[in-house]
Amino acid sequence: MDAAETLVYSIRQACFEHSSFFYQKSVISFIQPRFQISSMTQVLYLRLGDETQASVFDDLYQSFCSEISEKYATIEARSAADTTPLLSSPSLKAILVVDAGLTIGKHHIALQKQLSAYAKAGGTVIFCCIFSGFVIPPDLDRMFRSFGLSWKFGSYHRTTFYLSQKIKSILGHQRAIELEREYSMKAVHLKNTPVDSRVYVPLEQSRTQSMVFAPGAVDQEEAPAVFSKHGLGWIGYVGDANNEAESQALVMALLGELSRVEHSQQDNTHHGLFKFYGPDRWAEDFILGLVEKAQFGLLP
Repeated sequence: MDAAETLVYSIRQACFEHSSFFYQKSVISFIQPRFQISSMTQVLYLRLGDETQASVFDDLYQSFCSEISEKYATIEARSAADTTPLLSSPSLKAILVVDAGLTIGKHHIALQKQLSAYAKAGGTVIFCCIFSGFVIPPDLDRMFRSFGLSWKFGSYHRTTFYLSQKIKSILGHQRAIELEREYSMKAVHLKNTPVDSRVYVPLEQSRTQSMVFAPGAVDQEEAPAVFSKHGLGWIGYVGDANNEAESQALVMALLGELSRVEHSQQDNTHHGLFKFYGPDRWAEDFILGLVEKAQFGLLP
């Protein structure tokens, strides 16, 4: 490894030892552009589900994964042990939770909290693909509590949804106009989400669509797709249960947010970073020492 790579590795290891995901992501993003560390943006598929979920995902989303691979370097994790080390990678920009394995039982609560911390530190976590088709209400509610969110399992039905008028403030004008203004989707909705985070919403004229039951009114306070700020990063959810083409386009748009967010212009002095993120004497001394060593070629 060269000096810059050694610097990032040392910060990553030290922050893990002190359980500081917050400093880990913010500091690496601060230092990376200054040392010109280049690496392709990575997207992680989190696949903790059983063999049935794995088979369904592979059958339904092969072409979608190919589309993502054209723009990003993709990696997979199929256990908590495999996932945790990847969260510290400075190249990892988004995690797609593509099945419901993360929510099952209580044994993944620690990982759920780690993903929340990853997002708060500037990462993006999106629940999508077959996640909504396999998750059960109590597990979903418990998982979002681990994230510190009050989101809950809502209705499950098909209706026509409309692109929120607030979406431009989330995705930007160009990305918003590329999305379908309305489409029919069978989805697991979320309750208690912030109004400004709802990407697609039902309107007053929306009615449930079924070949069995008569049309009925739709709860306009629920949403099938959200993208909400979470600390310095984002939490996304696309509840489509039938792999609609428009929903694939939506996930791609949410991933596209990554290219729009650029490194912020921070204080020219290293100390400006800590003025913004708060005092931490250990972190400041440690990181400034590494920076100085890297600058003078003193790292091994």
